[in-house]
Amino acid sequence: MLFLPCPDLLPPEPIIELMHENKKLSIPCSTVYTVVRMVQASWVKLTSDDSTIAEISLSKRILEVCTLKDFVLISTMIFEQTDKGKPLGFKMLEMCKNQGNLDAEFKYAHALSKGFESQPRDIPKSLEILKLLVSKKHALSTYIYALRLIKQATNPNIGFSNRPLDSVETASASVDSADTVLNETAKSTEQIDIKMLSQGLLHLYKAATELLYPQALMQLGHLYLTGTLGVQKDAAKAYELFEKAANKDIVEAMFLCGSCWEKGEGVEGSDMNKAIDWWMKAANRGLAIAQHNIAATYFSPPENSKIAKSIPIALEYFEMAAMQNLQLSLMNLAKLYKEGYVPLSGEPSDWKISVDVAKARQYVEKVAGGDWDDIRLHFLEEVDTIERSENNKSKQKRGWLW
Repeated sequence: MLFLPCPDLLPPEPIIELMHENKKLSIPCSTVYTVVRMVQASWVKLTSDDSTIAEISLSKRILEVCTLKDFVLISTMIFEQTDKGKPLGFKMLEMCKNQGNLDAEFKYAHALSKGFESQPRDIPKSLEILKLLVSKKHALSTYIYALRLIKQATNPNIGFSNRPLDSVETASASVDSADTVLNETAKSTEQIDIKMLSQGLLHLYKAATELLYPQALMQLGHLYLTGTLGVQKDAAKAYELFEKAANKDIVEAMFLCGSCWEKGEGVEGSDMNKAIDWWMKAANRGLAIAQHNIAATYFSPPENSKIAKSIPIALEYFEMAAMQNLQLSLMNLAKLYKEGYVPLSGEPSDWKISVDVAKARQYVEKVAGGDWDDIRLHFLEEVDTIERSENNKSKQKRGWLW
């Protein structure tokens, strides 16, 4: 309901206070509640046929107690927190949009493309707003529009023109999967709309190089690295774009910078220490594939590495990645506990890991099949054999890593 208490419309108070402490909000939770109540108190006037004057007056009063950026964030939180808060949040986003905030205008268009109980989805209207934002050089909108054009050009049968706008989260690439957003290409070149693809690539280039949108920098870099979609391969340019995205806190780009240094692509030769530096940054920001790489590095450091071998630290990073269901880390942990680890000469005795077949089974059962399905099934057969015969424990073949 529109008149639910503020705690029922927003994230918990401690989270809002933390946002204030971290300067994401310039106002404390009590003032956030005040802003929401001001909108609730004016709801009848805001939804009447002649609402313009009421909205102008209310917006003026609200912006006396908070910034427009605060108002956009409060509106977004209300819209996203609960289904019951969507009508209120949507109206507040509209007010922010009418104050000229382009981020609010994008969020409004995104909400319009999805629709909710009291607001039918309106994709044509949302696309109209998106194109207007592109003309205003709104970075996120330009990036989203580029992706839509590229996807539609390479997948003409999917009907992207009828799909809701992607959100910021769904627009980002995942480096631990086989494909990125821009690799969803058509099965044959005859299916590709070259003109539309060119328009999409042009907008992606603009979002990256002119508007410096972080995800666009990374996506364009990936195209230069792989030489796909008609983009000429240029590893040096790819690394330059990855580094710019990484310096804007895109963790996937940090990982890709590390991979470039590992392979010597687009940089001055292979340098594992620089690769480790980038992977560590990404790992400590929670990227599973980077956590796995750091784990593997601690388990078996490359020659001349700045990292010294440490089985406990390797386990810690493997566990971090496994908690995010990274298949590679789950399988390596399963293998480790199936075979155990005996410290080598000169290594601390407390590095020893005893065989724990039950724990190995727990890890491998979390593996979700796919490319790992045959390995997982074979592994489970081995575990079954071990559990049936304790004498077989010492006979299992050792070997690291996958």
